[in-house]
Amino acid sequence: MIIGIGLYQGFTALDAIGPCEVLTYLPSYLPDAKVVICAASYGAQPTEQRVVTSGRIVTGAGVSAGIDLALTLVDKIAEAEVAQAIQLAIEYDPHPPFDAGAPSKAPESVYDMATAALGGKD
Repeated sequence: MIIGIGLYQGFTALDAIGPCEVLTYLPSYLPDAKVVICAASYGAQPTEQRVVTSGRIVTGAGVSAGIDLALTLVDKIAEAEVAQAIQLAIEYDPHPPFDAGAPSKAPESVYDMATAALGGKD
C-alpha cells in the first residue's frame, strides 16, 4: 500500500530530506505501507522553511518545527505576546549542537545517512 500526501498545484510544502522521501517506519498495523512525500511530484514547491502558511493550511517540517508551528498558530489565533508567554513557559530556546538540520546545510555523508535511514529516495 502506498499512501500519498494530498498536495495541490502551487502549494508550498515541507520536505524533510530532499525533494522526495519514502517513510517506512509506520505503525505495525500497516506492515506493508509506505508514505511517499514528493512535494514536487504533486506540483507543490518544496522548501526548507520550518513553518509554511499557504492560505488556510499551515505545515511544519520536523520535530521541533512542530513547536514553531504551534507558536505560529497561537500568534495567529491569540497574539504574539501569548505565543511568547507559552514559549517562555516551556523554555523553548533551541540551540542545536550541529548546523545540519536542513539538506542544504548537512554534509553530503550525513545527508546520505539520513536518507538511507528513512528508507531511501524514489
